[in-house]
Amino acid sequence: MSAKQRKGEALSKKFRIDGFSQMKFFWEIVIDGEITIGLAPAHIAVYFFLFNQGNSLRWINWISLPRESIMHGARIKDKKTFYKIIHDLETFGFIQIRKGVANKIAAQYKIIKLSIPFNPPNLPSNPTTN
Repeated sequence: MSAKQRKGEALSKKFRIDGFSQMKFFWEIVIDGEITIGLAPAHIAVYFFLFNQGNSLRWINWISLPRESIMHGARIKDKKTFYKIIHDLETFGFIQIRKGVANKIAAQYKIIKLSIPFNPPNLPSNPTTN
């Protein structure tokens, strides 16, 4: 293995998600109330479905999944509900999304590596804390 390959491997390990820490930080964020705007059980179901897929694929950056697979795995029946949840998870700073192309190319999802303190990029300020 060349030095360049070892350096690339080290970088990928540095940015790889540790599943245990990710779950720990997720629950700290949820339980401590940092995300108080509309987080429902369906959000958690979709997040952990994506989390499981990322873990199964050894935390590659982007996971390509059809909407139907996520809906089935998270037990969501309505497309509008699914799109709202996915949009919310992106707004909350838990995932990033690359949109797919109609029924030809599946959307791609990236689980954001969490840490404490949690600084979601798109989350509107909570009026009760101002």
